[in-house]
This record gives sequence, C-alpha cells and structure tokens, in this order.
Amino acid sequence: MSFASTHKAIATLLASWNTADAILFADNQPENPPTTATWMRWSLQPSDTFSADATATFERTVGLLYFQIFTPEAKGTRVAHDLADKLSALLNEKRFLNEEGGHLRFERVRLQYVGAGGATGWLQHNAIVQYTEDDAAVNAPSVGGQMLLGTELSRQGPIVITAASQTPSTQAKRIHHIQIEISGDGYTAILYLPVINRLNADFCQVKMDFDDTPKLEIRNDSPTGTVLWSYTGDDTHREPWATFIFNGTEWYLHATNFNPI
Repeated sequence: MSFASTHKAIATLLASWNTADAILFADNQPENPPTTATWMRWSLQPSDTFSADATATFERTVGLLYFQIFTPEAKGTRVAHDLADKLSALLNEKRFLNEEGGHLRFERVRLQYVGAGGATGWLQHNAIVQYTEDDAAVNAPSVGGQMLLGTELSRQGPIVITAASQTPSTQAKRIHHIQIEISGDGYTAILYLPVINRLNADFCQVKMDFDDTPKLEIRNDSPTGTVLWSYTGDDTHREPWATFIFNGTEWYLHATNFNPI
C-alpha cells in the first residue's frame, strides 16, 4: 500500500480535465487565485487504513477526493452544478490501478453548497467522492511460519506475445505481478496459473497492454484448464487488468477492469 502512489494515480487521471471548463489546481495551490475565472482545487484526504482480510494479507485505505469549486457569485449556482456533472462523468464508479498495483475504486460524486466564502463576490461548492484503495499489506504477519507479505512478492515480465502461445505463471511468492504486452491479429494466446505449491489466499495480478486484435485467455492450472478470464483486443480498451485469488484448490477471478488511457 502506498499513499504516494494513490496520489500520483489520481493526479494522472485529473490531468485529462478540460481546463476550458474550470482551471484545476492541486492541494494548496495557487498562491494567487484567479480573480474572475471559475476555478477548482483538489486534495486527497485518506481517513483510515486497516486489514481487509482475516490474515492481514491485504490493506484497505478509505478516504475522500475533495474538490473546492469557486464561481463568481453573479453567475449563480448552475456553473458549479455543471462542473459537478463533469466530475461525475470522470469519476463515478471509476476503477483502476496505481503504479504499485493497488486497486482504486471511487464511489459517486456528491455536491455540497457552501455559499459565499471569505472572498467577496464568490460562491463556493464542494464536490466530494469517497474512494477505496486495496493493496498488498506492508509488514503482514506470518501464519504458521509462512510470511504472508513483506518480501513475499514476485514479478514476471514484461512477457511479449505476438503469436499463439501457452505461457505459465512462474509465481514464487504469495503475491505475484505479471505484465504482458500482446499484439497482432487473428490468434489466441493462453496464460495459465498453476496450482502446484500455491497456498490459500495467494494473489496474482495480471496487467496487459493490447495492440491490434489478439485474444488472450487466462486459465486455471494448465493450458486446458477452466477459462478464468478472456479478452479480444479492439484498439479501444488497450490496458485491461485482472486479479486472481487461490482458494486452496483452484484459482478464481477476483476483479477486472481497464486502466484509463
């Protein structure tokens, strides 16, 4: 879990904001706010972090993404309402990953009327959206002598796929990250997650970068095992990710989504 990585991921997402709608500043900026133009200021406010499972393998952080909206008083409240609608379109139920592999999820934007603030001639509204970030726990306890995390993380890739193939996960730790770059047309590639030597609650995360229209299947245990997840590239959603958890017998799909691009 990384507070800084979450902050960076949100800053990257907000970089797509159309400044023609309102100038958007971060945190305690600016020193000299605009004097006539509508402007906004965002901040990330974590409120609690706790273990998300019984074995303390995963951590969950909850908090608020907070926007202060300042509009000229003469324009009334509709400008702020329109901006809140645009924030809703950008953030409502958004799911994506930060660079540490943490899963970020937003709830729905809500708008609060504050009124005339300290500066004469301005109205303030606050747009607030609750977020949740789930990630591998730092300094997780050991159970039965098995350290559940800390150094218990392995990585694989980037695996470059350009033709039909069968690739096994090489997971060696409780948590495993796989990166895949896949391109080309008209073929199916398979990534399979072996069950041998895996422990209950093991976690595998697969991040993919698609180009063109290949198909990728992720299967349980072997190249002929149950299909857990599949996707055919369409040049629209290029960066899917999926996470899988081992239940002591087999792998199952835990979550999947697309990174914003």
